[in-house]
Amino acid sequence: MDVFSLVAVGQRAYLRDSVVRAAEELELAEVLPATAEAAARKLGLRSPHRLLRLLEALAVLDEARREGDVFHLRGRPHAPATAGAWGRIAGIIRADRPLAEPADEDSLRRLHRHLERAGADAARELWANLPDAHGPMLDLGGGAGTYTAAFLEAHPGEDAAIADRPQVLELAQVSRARLLPIDLLESELPKGQRTILLANVLHLFGESDCRKILAKAALALAPDGLLIVKDLLVEPDRSGPAEGVLFALNLALFTSAGDVHDPLALASWMRAAGLREPRRVPLSGSLALAAASP
Repeated sequence: MDVFSLVAVGQRAYLRDSVVRAAEELELAEVLPATAEAAARKLGLRSPHRLLRLLEALAVLDEARREGDVFHLRGRPHAPATAGAWGRIAGIIRADRPLAEPADEDSLRRLHRHLERAGADAARELWANLPDAHGPMLDLGGGAGTYTAAFLEAHPGEDAAIADRPQVLELAQVSRARLLPIDLLESELPKGQRTILLANVLHLFGESDCRKILAKAALALAPDGLLIVKDLLVEPDRSGPAEGVLFALNLALFTSAGDVHDPLALASWMRAAGLREPRRVPLSGSLALAAASP
């Protein structure tokens, strides 16, 4: 189970109260039933994107019902105020501007240490289901190196590198891995990689940047190299799973264009990058797609 899945299970009451409270503060009962686009116009919002993610969260928590693109509230929303970023959902939607995440070194260190501990089992599961992955392996946006450590554990003697921002790489403690400071959107990637991993990275970006990152990664692969995209799962109709739908709302609170991208979209972008037909890697509770270079 991935990190946010644990949060979604353990904090379900808080998440439910937060989205219901946001619906109350936005007075959605006065503008629904409607599509997200129509509701956004009635509310005077600049964009329906963040509102749509709230409506999807309400639906997955059974506080709203969806008929095609039209959302219906199940009752007049009422919930106590909640603290933290999720207590500010309505204001973020009105402003159409994400919250700034803490940029201080202490917060960054705590975040990546938490991700490292919570993601270790998911990382081992991924490599256990990818016997055809070999080094050199490039872990793009690899953070503190959880997936790189699991790769080297599963493939003793193979070569691996973690690529991320310099301040993040300072937190990496994988002794056998090389560290590669990069800007994911702008830096050139070293060629000849037999495996490239994008684990829980693409959800930070919108479609155009995802396509750019995948194209750069595909060019860095050796012939018959393997590109792996691992992330939370959301179905193409965004009816679930709840963890993916709720995390998509979280991304709408903290990023400009981030989203949980569904398997059909990701596969189409991988094909557009020149890769062969992606295959689904069996995982418990999350999504992984693997595609080989020509």
